[in-house]
Amino acid sequence: MMKRSWSTLDYVALFLVGLYLLRPWMFAWVNIDFSEPDYEANFRKVWVVIIPVLIGFLLIRRLRPQDGWRPVKVLGSLLGILFSLGLVLVSNFFSSFCGWRFSEPLFIHESGKHEIRKREIDCGAGDSHPTSRLVKTTSIGPCLFYFEEVNLTESEQEGWIKK
Repeated sequence: MMKRSWSTLDYVALFLVGLYLLRPWMFAWVNIDFSEPDYEANFRKVWVVIIPVLIGFLLIRRLRPQDGWRPVKVLGSLLGILFSLGLVLVSNFFSSFCGWRFSEPLFIHESGKHEIRKREIDCGAGDSHPTSRLVKTTSIGPCLFYFEEVNLTESEQEGWIKK
């Protein structure tokens, strides 16, 4: 019986699945987040398609023609794809209830590279006590912000223009 080796495509697929699963912790660790809620929603929509395709790719690659196309193996692969699709849909549904959002800029640095905004947690209609922090944001491309907490009473007031 010949053992199937892992190809580069298999490793890429596993890496992408791991990247999707670890993204929330990586963003929190590095202090980056989506600049607009629409960017995060689009990110989720893309991954709803990508994750089942990647898992399906991995499962179907495990099927070997020399072993015969046993209906149980094919059905198991299809069920794995459907299960991963359901899991991604459910996780996206529940994780989209509450999320951090950035306000419009309160202050803009005279260099134009930094802005001070409120970063608020938004839980929709059921949110009676919103939590917010004051953060300095720096754009990382059009979709992401790097942010760090600031305290206006302690921070250097010079160079900031109130918007």
